[in-house]
Amino acid sequence: MSEPWSALIDITLFGRWLHIVSSIVWIVWLVSLCRATSLRAGRIAAGRQAWWSVLVLATGVLMLSMQVETMSARLFPAIVAAVFMFLNAWLVIWPQKRLLLVAEKQLVAGGESLPEADAALVKCRRVAAVNLMLVVPVSFFMTAGAHHSVALAADPAWLLLLLTALALFCLMESAVWLTRQVLPLWTALMLGTTATAMLWSLFVFWPQT
Repeated sequence: MSEPWSALIDITLFGRWLHIVSSIVWIVWLVSLCRATSLRAGRIAAGRQAWWSVLVLATGVLMLSMQVETMSARLFPAIVAAVFMFLNAWLVIWPQKRLLLVAEKQLVAGGESLPEADAALVKCRRVAAVNLMLVVPVSFFMTAGAHHSVALAADPAWLLLLLTALALFCLMESAVWLTRQVLPLWTALMLGTTATAMLWSLFVFWPQT
């Protein structure tokens, strides 16, 4: 295939572009869900953020499959956080979205809303805030993985970073569930920034080979 045609159908380029665009749209719907005050608004945002998360995951897996041999350990926190976000979208938010749909249909039919509908909306908003908190490490370490392209085998801190990211994100999510609070948007972003700084410090202070 000639070089112009190869450039035209560059799967890596368009896959990366689609990944970035779908990620932005997913974040927009997460913000909408976090700020939702009605069952209808919550139901729409919950459903759309879930489906956009599928496209983000699919394009992300496609990108990783094309750079397995050159993948940097700096991508690990982004991968771990993205998996947490996807699981939150489908294992927590999506079931609540179905409950909101039932409650909305009952209201439209002239009946009463489900007693647990308001609690379901709060749970959706709480998990949306958690996902927005995880957006910070995802975006930062995706950028770091491309900017500091260090081969996985040559990076001595890869296992430490992977385990630390997993433990830290589990702790952050557990804390939100235990407090039963809906984090304000700026609080979620600040907590995500703090976690990102902690993880990045491992690369700064970890002895290099």
